[in-house]
Order: sequence, then structure tokens, then C-alpha cells
Amino acid sequence: MLHVQLYTRLHQARVYNLEEEELQKQFLDPMRSDRLFVYEGHEWEPRKIQLSVFETPERLRPDQIAMGRGWANVEKLGTDVTKEALARRAAAAAGPGGSVAVALLRERLIGRLSAGPVTLQEIMAMAADLMPESEPSEQVAASHRAASELLHSGDACLAPRSALA
Repeated sequence: MLHVQLYTRLHQARVYNLEEEELQKQFLDPMRSDRLFVYEGHEWEPRKIQLSVFETPERLRPDQIAMGRGWANVEKLGTDVTKEALARRAAAAAGPGGSVAVALLRERLIGRLSAGPVTLQEIMAMAADLMPESEPSEQVAASHRAASELLHSGDACLAPRSALA
């Protein structure tokens, strides 16, 4: 059973006892398409969300969720599967023949770009973090492809070095 926590500076929401299909449809699909979505009366902007996904062996009972104990029980009884959930989403986003690592890097870059400009060194560090077992040349290639895809899609733009200071 899956449980989700969405967090931004202004809002927090926790959702318990989701099936994989519900997780994908309610949260991951809107995030993948980078479009605003509404949950619990709030608009959520994918680029600003911190997402946590946990999995427990069984549904949480109402008494395990009540009185503000839900998330503590999720963390105690469950396993953090955020990376796996995002990897499944990235694999779907990459499509046939696409690279999951590039899709994950592209998504991480989109989130990081919302905070301001990103240097090439930062992109390379993200690639190394996401691809620790790969060769440096593969990390360079993934960095180049992810940045190129963001530039071509209009989700990122180049800025002069003076803009980074």
C-alpha cells in the first residue's frame, strides 16, 4: 500500500492507502506533464513540490491514521520508495528507447532551475549522484542530453555567466 506526502513552503498534504494506479493518476502523471493540479483545495506546482512516497505491507487502519499519527506510522511501518516511484515515472516519461537516467536528471534539473540558474558543474554533480556506477563519459553524455532536451523544449534557457554572479 502506498502513502504520499506533498510539501511546499505553503502547503502540506498526506494521502494514505493508495494503489499504484491512484498514485500515478493523482500525483505522478500531473507532475510528469509539469502541470498544476489541485488536491485538497490547493493548487500544486510540480516544480515546487517535495514528494515522499512510502510503501507499507498492508493498508493503514483508521486508528493508525487518526490523531495526527498517520505519517509517523507510515515512517515506522513502511519503506521510503520515493526514488523507485520517480524512476517508474521517469521510465514512462523517457518512452521507448529513452534513458531513465536522462529522464531523472531532466526532472531533477527542472526542480533545481525553479530555484535559479544552474552551472554545468552542478549538472554534472547531479548526473554523478544519479548514476554513481556509470563511467564519467556516460555522466557527461546524460548531462548534455538532459540539458539539451530542456533547452529544446523551452523549459530552460542559457544565461550569460554574469547572470550567475
